[in-house]
Amino acid sequence: MWGGNHTVMQISPQGASVEFDCANGKIAGPMATDDSGHFDVAGTYSPEGPGPIREDKPRESRARYSGTVTGDMMLLTLRLEGSSEMLVSVSLTHGKPGKLRKCY
Repeated sequence: MWGGNHTVMQISPQGASVEFDCANGKIAGPMATDDSGHFDVAGTYSPEGPGPIREDKPRESRARYSGTVTGDMMLLTLRLEGSSEMLVSVSLTHGKPGKLRKCY
């Protein structure tokens, strides 16, 4: 488990699940780092919120999760695929539960 303000990430050898205050994400493969601790992996991002869900609009978007792991600290950034705009940038700590404020 990796946690921080507004984010919790659970990592396994098969991938990862990410919970944000008003969204969630999935990474379908291993999150391997290079020799410098950098990673850049494909995943999905799904916004959440109160109210009805439109069936004609997909909620899940393709996304890129990238960042750096140094010791028990991770800097995680998230961009939707095809966009240069950073949607999330957060520091996470290994073993920390994180603090979420779900928007349901």
